[in-house]
Amino acid sequence: MSHISRRRFLQVAAQSSAVALTAEMAVHTRAWSAPQPRPQPQSQSQSANPNILVIIVDQMRYPQWFDEAGDLDQRLPNIARVKQGAVNFTHHYAAATACTPSRACMLTGLYTHQHYCMITQTSYLNTDFPTWGTNLRQFGYDTHWFGKWHVSDDCNGADPPYTYLEPYGFNTYTCPDPHGTPGQGLQVDDDIAVQFADWLKDTGSQATKPWCATVSFVNPHDIMFYPRLIPPEESNVPSVFSSLPPNYETRAELLAAHKPSLQQELIQAANRQFGSMGYKPSDQQDWISMLDVYLYMHELVDTQIGVVLDALDAAPAVKANTVVIFTADHGDYCGSHGLRGKGGAVYEESIRVPLCVKDYSGQLAAQPGARTQLTSHIDLSSLLMTIAYGSGDWRSQSQYSHLAHRLDLLSIVQNPAAPGRDYILHTTDEPGLEEKIDVDYAPFSNDTPKHVICYRTNTGKFSTYSFWRENTNEILTNGQEVECYDYATERGRLELDNITDPSNALYVDLQNRLVNDALPNELREPVPDSMQDAQIEAMTQYLIDLGQGYRVYLPSVEG
Repeated sequence: MSHISRRRFLQVAAQSSAVALTAEMAVHTRAWSAPQPRPQPQSQSQSANPNILVIIVDQMRYPQWFDEAGDLDQRLPNIARVKQGAVNFTHHYAAATACTPSRACMLTGLYTHQHYCMITQTSYLNTDFPTWGTNLRQFGYDTHWFGKWHVSDDCNGADPPYTYLEPYGFNTYTCPDPHGTPGQGLQVDDDIAVQFADWLKDTGSQATKPWCATVSFVNPHDIMFYPRLIPPEESNVPSVFSSLPPNYETRAELLAAHKPSLQQELIQAANRQFGSMGYKPSDQQDWISMLDVYLYMHELVDTQIGVVLDALDAAPAVKANTVVIFTADHGDYCGSHGLRGKGGAVYEESIRVPLCVKDYSGQLAAQPGARTQLTSHIDLSSLLMTIAYGSGDWRSQSQYSHLAHRLDLLSIVQNPAAPGRDYILHTTDEPGLEEKIDVDYAPFSNDTPKHVICYRTNTGKFSTYSFWRENTNEILTNGQEVECYDYATERGRLELDNITDPSNALYVDLQNRLVNDALPNELREPVPDSMQDAQIEAMTQYLIDLGQGYRVYLPSVEG
């Protein structure tokens, strides 16, 4: 775990924020004010613009280590329905973990180091950061949200459609917001699917304006609570797997490879809250069985995706003018590297997610097939805007300057040879596990660096685990830990052999590119003036939350 002994890292990290952010600034509450009016775009005709159906699942990684399951398309026939004839991205990445930070990045096209919505169930996305809901409404779309939101305060009752997401640009029909408590995917995903199906039958199919509807399911998030808090309906599942993932590691092997200490904290916190899982040979079946349960939860949510697709099939005229996008907010380790859940590290299983774009409308000029380019959730909001606007010309309008240079995903949908990203960035800054079951302690030690930045290219991955100077967002090199993987080797691609030599050529190259380019010019690129107050407010609240200790409780659960 070598630290970056370079003053340059510290200088760039400190100078790259739009303003100097400290907790001594005026304290703001989480009761965000209504968003300020924004300039209206120079719109074009909306008469033929396609509807957009976004399907999001929670905690579903891009399929990895499921070989023993056979043909996944047979086990997950409805996801296969989306994939068939679609553009399928094989190297698409979440921009943050866990749920709330990732969703905030998806919605806004901004990184966590720009919007500072960083702690699940504690941070709220400031309404002065435009979402794809607010932007698409400016393009003449009706925008709707069904299911898990998990980015702001919950609803306040009344009758649907509920208004609590109006400041973010959405009508919503789901209350309360299903954050993902134990077994909740099993309990509510069918309701979410029916909510959309009923809306499409009664309202969406009669719409005179184009719409963007997001259907956001909970599962396979229920795997987060394995083994202690998995209900019998999800734990008594068929045995499919007989071996561990090829990159399974014991705690001792993680230490021997000089993996960052935050990964040990993640293991300890999961053992305390969700039930202990050991690393002796006699414990291996527990890890294998977790894969069985995880796969079964995929099958459960696949059934509900089928309800959504069947509803679309039942409205053929609507379907013929609809683009379907399928993705997940983040993945799950599920035994890889001896970890479970997400966050606390930046292995592929946690950060690489599916992305499919299926164009029933024929308006996108899509060329179906696989795409191996590097792409990011940071680019997703821009894709929706380009589809809704009818072109990428919105990028020249000043109110969207913060998204103007995001990757053009539509160009890749249209052309398999179009360039992807040179790199992706992923961050995790949570002070503990996302799910907290009636505990009264901060899960991660204050002595462990837990501000993580991942820089991933086609050749390797370089990640820093850092402290921030107290009450500021200044990244410190003192105590910093690093991991680096060379994808030219098999064990590097499995992210087993951690490069600890700071003179290694790949290590130096990736470090330099992160420090001198990606950090100042993308991750901490200054936001527009119209968002700077929101950034200060959100950053201040995050620092206050860290200083006060991380305390969020779910209902007490026995077991």
